[in-house]
Amino acid sequence: MSPDRLVASGVTPSREAVRDARLAARALLEQWGIDDEAVFRAELITGELLANALQHAKPPHGEQIGLHLAMGHGELLIEVDDGGAPSAPAVRHTNDDRSECGRGLALVEGLATWGYRTLPGGRRSIWAHLPVQETGACR
Repeated sequence: MSPDRLVASGVTPSREAVRDARLAARALLEQWGIDDEAVFRAELITGELLANALQHAKPPHGEQIGLHLAMGHGELLIEVDDGGAPSAPAVRHTNDDRSECGRGLALVEGLATWGYRTLPGGRRSIWAHLPVQETGACR
């Protein structure tokens, strides 16, 4: 991907930061003039990837979780760099309708193409690609 637009930021590992990052991603994508449906999907994906990073892959003490948003050629890339985890990320399927955990990557998989790569030092980058349409109107 050769992005037309790129934003990278650090997210402090806290539940409040997930909400704030989700809302900041929404505002940025609206500013970029992305269609409402893609903004909604991207906000959900951002929240799920960050929540998973907090739960499963805590960054080393004092470090932040990286959040990168890039857009180009009708595609949005959402990428979260975290501290790595003992096992690879995987979609968990559960039949328990009352379970409050284990659906994050299933949700991401339903909204976008996703994957991961291992970074130097054991860190990991989890990404999602999402097709977008630009409305042409920056808000």
